[in-house]
Amino acid sequence: MDRKVTLIFLVLTSCTLEIVNLTERGIILDDKDDISSSKEILQPGTHLIPMYDDFVKIEIIPKDYEDEFKCLTKDKREVIVKAKVQYYPIPDQVADLYSDFGDNYFEYFVTPEFRAAIRKSIGQYDSMAIDKTKIELRVKKILDSVYNHGHIAIQNFKIDWEN
Repeated sequence: MDRKVTLIFLVLTSCTLEIVNLTERGIILDDKDDISSSKEILQPGTHLIPMYDDFVKIEIIPKDYEDEFKCLTKDKREVIVKAKVQYYPIPDQVADLYSDFGDNYFEYFVTPEFRAAIRKSIGQYDSMAIDKTKIELRVKKILDSVYNHGHIAIQNFKIDWEN
């Protein structure tokens, strides 16, 4: 009996208790300083994490991102773009997302790719020929491809602009 109690005590004191909510996924890391060291994605629930492993949580709920910036059309006219999108990390790919970008995936990936897709699409049209539906479809197609390869999904994309 004493051996069982001792064993349980050792297990509990050598681990931390982490709770992963329904809106999160947990990632166990070998080394937090090396973001590419992810080992495992943890589903919602309560988990015992060995003290020698690091642990991070990534929210997977959709988040709104709105941006306003300047773009040039094919005929070099400036337009002010106002765009909005909902994005979220793909739940079963959060380890890859973290491995690629760490905690800064929004800053280093979501924002620059969002702006680049819009600038590229608007830059293919003269200022008088910009068609909102065509631009939205083109940008959504670019973002779906780029973000999906980067472990992000999007929904509810909208764009508008002022000349």
